[in-house]
Amino acid sequence: MVKKIVQAIALGLFCAFLIIFVSPLLKDRSVTVNGKTTHIESYHDAVQLASPAVVNVYNHAFSQDGKTFEVKNLGSGVIMTSDGYILTNKHVVQNAAQIIVALQTGSISNAKLVGDDTLTDLAVLKIEADNLPRSAK
Repeated sequence: MVKKIVQAIALGLFCAFLIIFVSPLLKDRSVTVNGKTTHIESYHDAVQLASPAVVNVYNHAFSQDGKTFEVKNLGSGVIMTSDGYILTNKHVVQNAAQIIVALQTGSISNAKLVGDDTLTDLAVLKIEADNLPRSAK
């Protein structure tokens, strides 16, 4: 009985040692973007790096009476190139009469559907713009 208690205490101390001394070593992760190395300890830094390239995508369709537009779907997308190619989900833009993209800067643009794929549920949009912030490679 004493042997089992000693084994349990030893196992507990070993696990505590791993948690206290080894887990901080596993948390230190760094990423290099455009030649700059950043240590990521939370999602905060990643969100700050990516957020300028994240857009809102609005799918407008005609209302049931056919006289007005209404928002049918709303989703997000990511600017993939500085000249306006955006990756989003196909289900967001499916059957859209008009696609609107809102950038983080507040500007709004009409978008054209360049292509889509049902199997992966991905769609590529294009807006007329230059020098857009794009997602990190």
